[in-house]
Amino acid sequence: MDNIVAKTYREINDVFGLPQEYKGIKIYPLKMKEEDYIELMYSLLGQPKNHIPVKEIIKMSYLRFLLYVVFYQKRTYTEVGEDLIKLLSHVLKTDNISIDAKMEDRPGDEFDRMSLYLKIDDFILKEDEFRHLREIILEQNGICVKVIDDFDPSLEANFQSFNKMGQNGQEGITLSDEIFTFCALMNKDVHETSEYTLFQFKMQMEKAMALLNYKLYRPLEAAGEIEVKEGKIPHFLYHSNRNRGRYDSMMIDKKEFLKSDIFKAASGV
Repeated sequence: MDNIVAKTYREINDVFGLPQEYKGIKIYPLKMKEEDYIELMYSLLGQPKNHIPVKEIIKMSYLRFLLYVVFYQKRTYTEVGEDLIKLLSHVLKTDNISIDAKMEDRPGDEFDRMSLYLKIDDFILKEDEFRHLREIILEQNGICVKVIDDFDPSLEANFQSFNKMGQNGQEGITLSDEIFTFCALMNKDVHETSEYTLFQFKMQMEKAMALLNYKLYRPLEAAGEIEVKEGKIPHFLYHSNRNRGRYDSMMIDKKEFLKSDIFKAASGV
């Protein structure tokens, strides 16, 4: 998490579905029933700049990248801006939002000299500050910004293959599938689940699956009927790492690798 965001971010607020605050602006989490806004969030805030490995684009502010690059020749600046205002109006609970620009006295063409900013009620959010707002919105909805921004074209194909293997052949799982599975595990009604925030749902689903796996496999492990290749069946009471990178799940810990047979064989140890 960015150091500036971390100073005021309160993780406990996400647990209880309370808003986060940034420079006096309250930012509210999305609920499971707000599918249109969830899709808008992913579409607008979930775009990795590294997907286009051009130095000028990577150096851009995320706001400029979103408005002028992501949907280039597919959607106009105005259309993207309207969707962004729609999303922000919802999570900030105000209709008084606009995207404006002014020309600065500095070298370069008109695009380089232009500075973007958001006006939210009486508050001005500078172009470079939008990245903080983006990170807070993603984080409070259970999405670590590193999962998006760590995108690396050279690793992505392997990552997608790794994910398919991790799904045990269960491809195409939808949000509806997850909701009904969650309701079955937790004995919840779908209407009750619809009021959960996206973060609350994700975390409870993760914990419910961990508890189920522990109940199923720990007795078998204790009886010697199954053997875990590394360590033991993880306990269901564990710390959830909210700062995981995009490729962490398929990477080997350096300390573990140095102890591995592969390393020993390669190094002649």
